[in-house]
Amino acid sequence: MPRFFRLAPSNGLAFTVFLGLACLATRAAWTPGHVVGAGVDLYGTLWFYWWQLECLADLRDPGFTDLIFYPLGKDIFAHTGNNLLDATASIPFQLMFGPMEYQKWFVLALLVANGLAFLPLAREVLGKTWGAFGASVAWMINPYTLFEIHCGRLTQAFLVFTPLAFLAMLRIQRGRHWRWGILLGLSVALQAWTYWFMGWFMAIGLLPLAIYGWSQVKDTRNYARQLFLAAGCCLLLVAPAVLAMVAAASSGGVPGLATESAGVLGSPGQLPNNVAAGLHGYDLLEQDNISILFTISWGLPLLYWLFRGTSRRPWAAVLVTVLAFSVGPKLELGGMELVMPHYMLLYDHLPFFDRR
Repeated sequence: MPRFFRLAPSNGLAFTVFLGLACLATRAAWTPGHVVGAGVDLYGTLWFYWWQLECLADLRDPGFTDLIFYPLGKDIFAHTGNNLLDATASIPFQLMFGPMEYQKWFVLALLVANGLAFLPLAREVLGKTWGAFGASVAWMINPYTLFEIHCGRLTQAFLVFTPLAFLAMLRIQRGRHWRWGILLGLSVALQAWTYWFMGWFMAIGLLPLAIYGWSQVKDTRNYARQLFLAAGCCLLLVAPAVLAMVAAASSGGVPGLATESAGVLGSPGQLPNNVAAGLHGYDLLEQDNISILFTISWGLPLLYWLFRGTSRRPWAAVLVTVLAFSVGPKLELGGMELVMPHYMLLYDHLPFFDRR
């Protein structure tokens, strides 16, 4: 094997490759006046990013505006939960590059940040190897992220905190410092503040990893303390929004909530937000030719890992759990509709999960 491939890829090389790939991914928008993505969600993203800058400049509450549906206005908090963390992160770019032109630079930085955030997790599992480097590249340009960016939904593509949460979980299981419990809670909370439903999805993905860790650690008492510390930090950080949302929901101010239970074997009905009956699960995306795991670049490495990969037991449990919920509330096969009872259980009982 050439000496180059025997050397561990450096941080500098990783950053250079991430930057080059991000430039390629955004190349179509480098013409002045162009932005990355298209569609109605892109317009909303650009508006909310501008709105957050205006609110911070004037010290206004971003949770309400009369610039939409004037003169009644729009309760932004009740509709989105003030998921404005990514909008806040875009402000330096807006100030440096100006309206519209900043967006391509922000997308580029978002992609690079996603790759850099995943690299420590990959190295924790695979060591400082080319495999860890390749996994980080795959995470950075995975089809889901690129699809969300293409549709203008930068909020859903802002995934910096997700791999940090999984890294913290692994560090907790290896008996390291209590700071990893804080990082776990902080990462889940910040990802939730970026996109609230991602908080639930991360909890679903972390659960099998936490259960596996319980069977592996020697000091279960310390492990439990770390998990409680993480949960406490997360709840403390999201509590202001959760309490405010509960108050708004109790007064009927939150649109799109289910008014009655569908039951674990019932399919969700159409809600006022006009999306619940046709949730875009993984299977639906594949049917619409938005392939993810069925692509050669993802499917073949996944098959190889299932037979020869590292740490298959815990990560296979995470994969199966995530896929089980990624299908959505129902699976349609040959004209038959199969309801996913595990999804509907959460749909009926987790607060605000029916808004998904």
